[in-house]
Amino acid sequence: MSAHLIFLVHGMGVHQEGWSKAVQQQLADQYHDLEWSQLYSWGEHFRPVEVRYDDAFEAIRARWQRDSPAVITMLREAGLAARAMRKLERLRERLGADGVLQTHVLDVLMYRFVDTIREAVKVSVARQMVDALAAAPAGSCWSVIAHSLGTAVTHDTLHALGAGQVDGAGDIRRAHLVVMLANVSRTLQQETVKTYASRCRPALPGGDGMTAHYLNVRHRWDPIPARWPFSPHAEWPDPDTRDAGRYMDVRLTRLSGVNPHGFDHHLRDPACFVPLFRLLGSPGLIPEQEARALDKAFARDHPQGPRDALRRRLERMMPAPTGDWGQYLEVFRAYFGD
Repeated sequence: MSAHLIFLVHGMGVHQEGWSKAVQQQLADQYHDLEWSQLYSWGEHFRPVEVRYDDAFEAIRARWQRDSPAVITMLREAGLAARAMRKLERLRERLGADGVLQTHVLDVLMYRFVDTIREAVKVSVARQMVDALAAAPAGSCWSVIAHSLGTAVTHDTLHALGAGQVDGAGDIRRAHLVVMLANVSRTLQQETVKTYASRCRPALPGGDGMTAHYLNVRHRWDPIPARWPFSPHAEWPDPDTRDAGRYMDVRLTRLSGVNPHGFDHHLRDPACFVPLFRLLGSPGLIPEQEARALDKAFARDHPQGPRDALRRRLERMMPAPTGDWGQYLEVFRAYFGD
């Protein structure tokens, strides 16, 4: 039996080649701790595939350091609202051209507002997926685990692949599972491709959704996906698919570190990795008794009392669900620090 390919898609910020090694190790370690792994090993049944699109932002980051006013003008012409432009200019004056403004904030803005950047990212990610599947045995099963900005990239890429909008990609069979951690696909959606109407949705056999299963995981104390959050109505994508359990929404509430937006922070919680592994394998992969034991151990290892001050600070950062881009940029400043 061929290995199940798992594409790992990073979020905002600089990600060099090899960025996914820590994530791969985290998944492998969690799987190896399961009773099921004694019969079916991680390496035998799953093959993680690192996806990078960081290079699409490198030139614009370099230009920002040389001539940030020119990049700001580009964003203004691309449609970034006046209030957000003023906020961005104040952030540049306050923080300079380096650090989080140059990476995280700029990545998000350029992907959302600059068509050439967004298209380059989509084509790059689509090509990596198509090439990996072409090199795998015919009919290989595949899934995606995406984080932060990578959820928007994954959403847009899978829609484009499903709609035949990627030149040279040909037909691609749908994914088994799409996992969205800190999902900003709706936060960054385009007017031309609304998130709830796109091909990046779960579907029963014969449907045109690009995945059989969709797992959405959001942390209660993560302010980054809280503006225009991914929160579809109770019958999305359709009643039959929802009733079949093809869409699962998980809301994490426990803090196990100072960065609830982090890829590793999401995966650390059994409320996330238990349904993830069950959907990757089978519902019986982790019996209820084992799941309860994992949850109890996590609660013991990560008491929430000492996190109260952090929780209050994060609560103050939360944007209005329908807040504008100016407010959203302030969230980035507050979350990632001055």
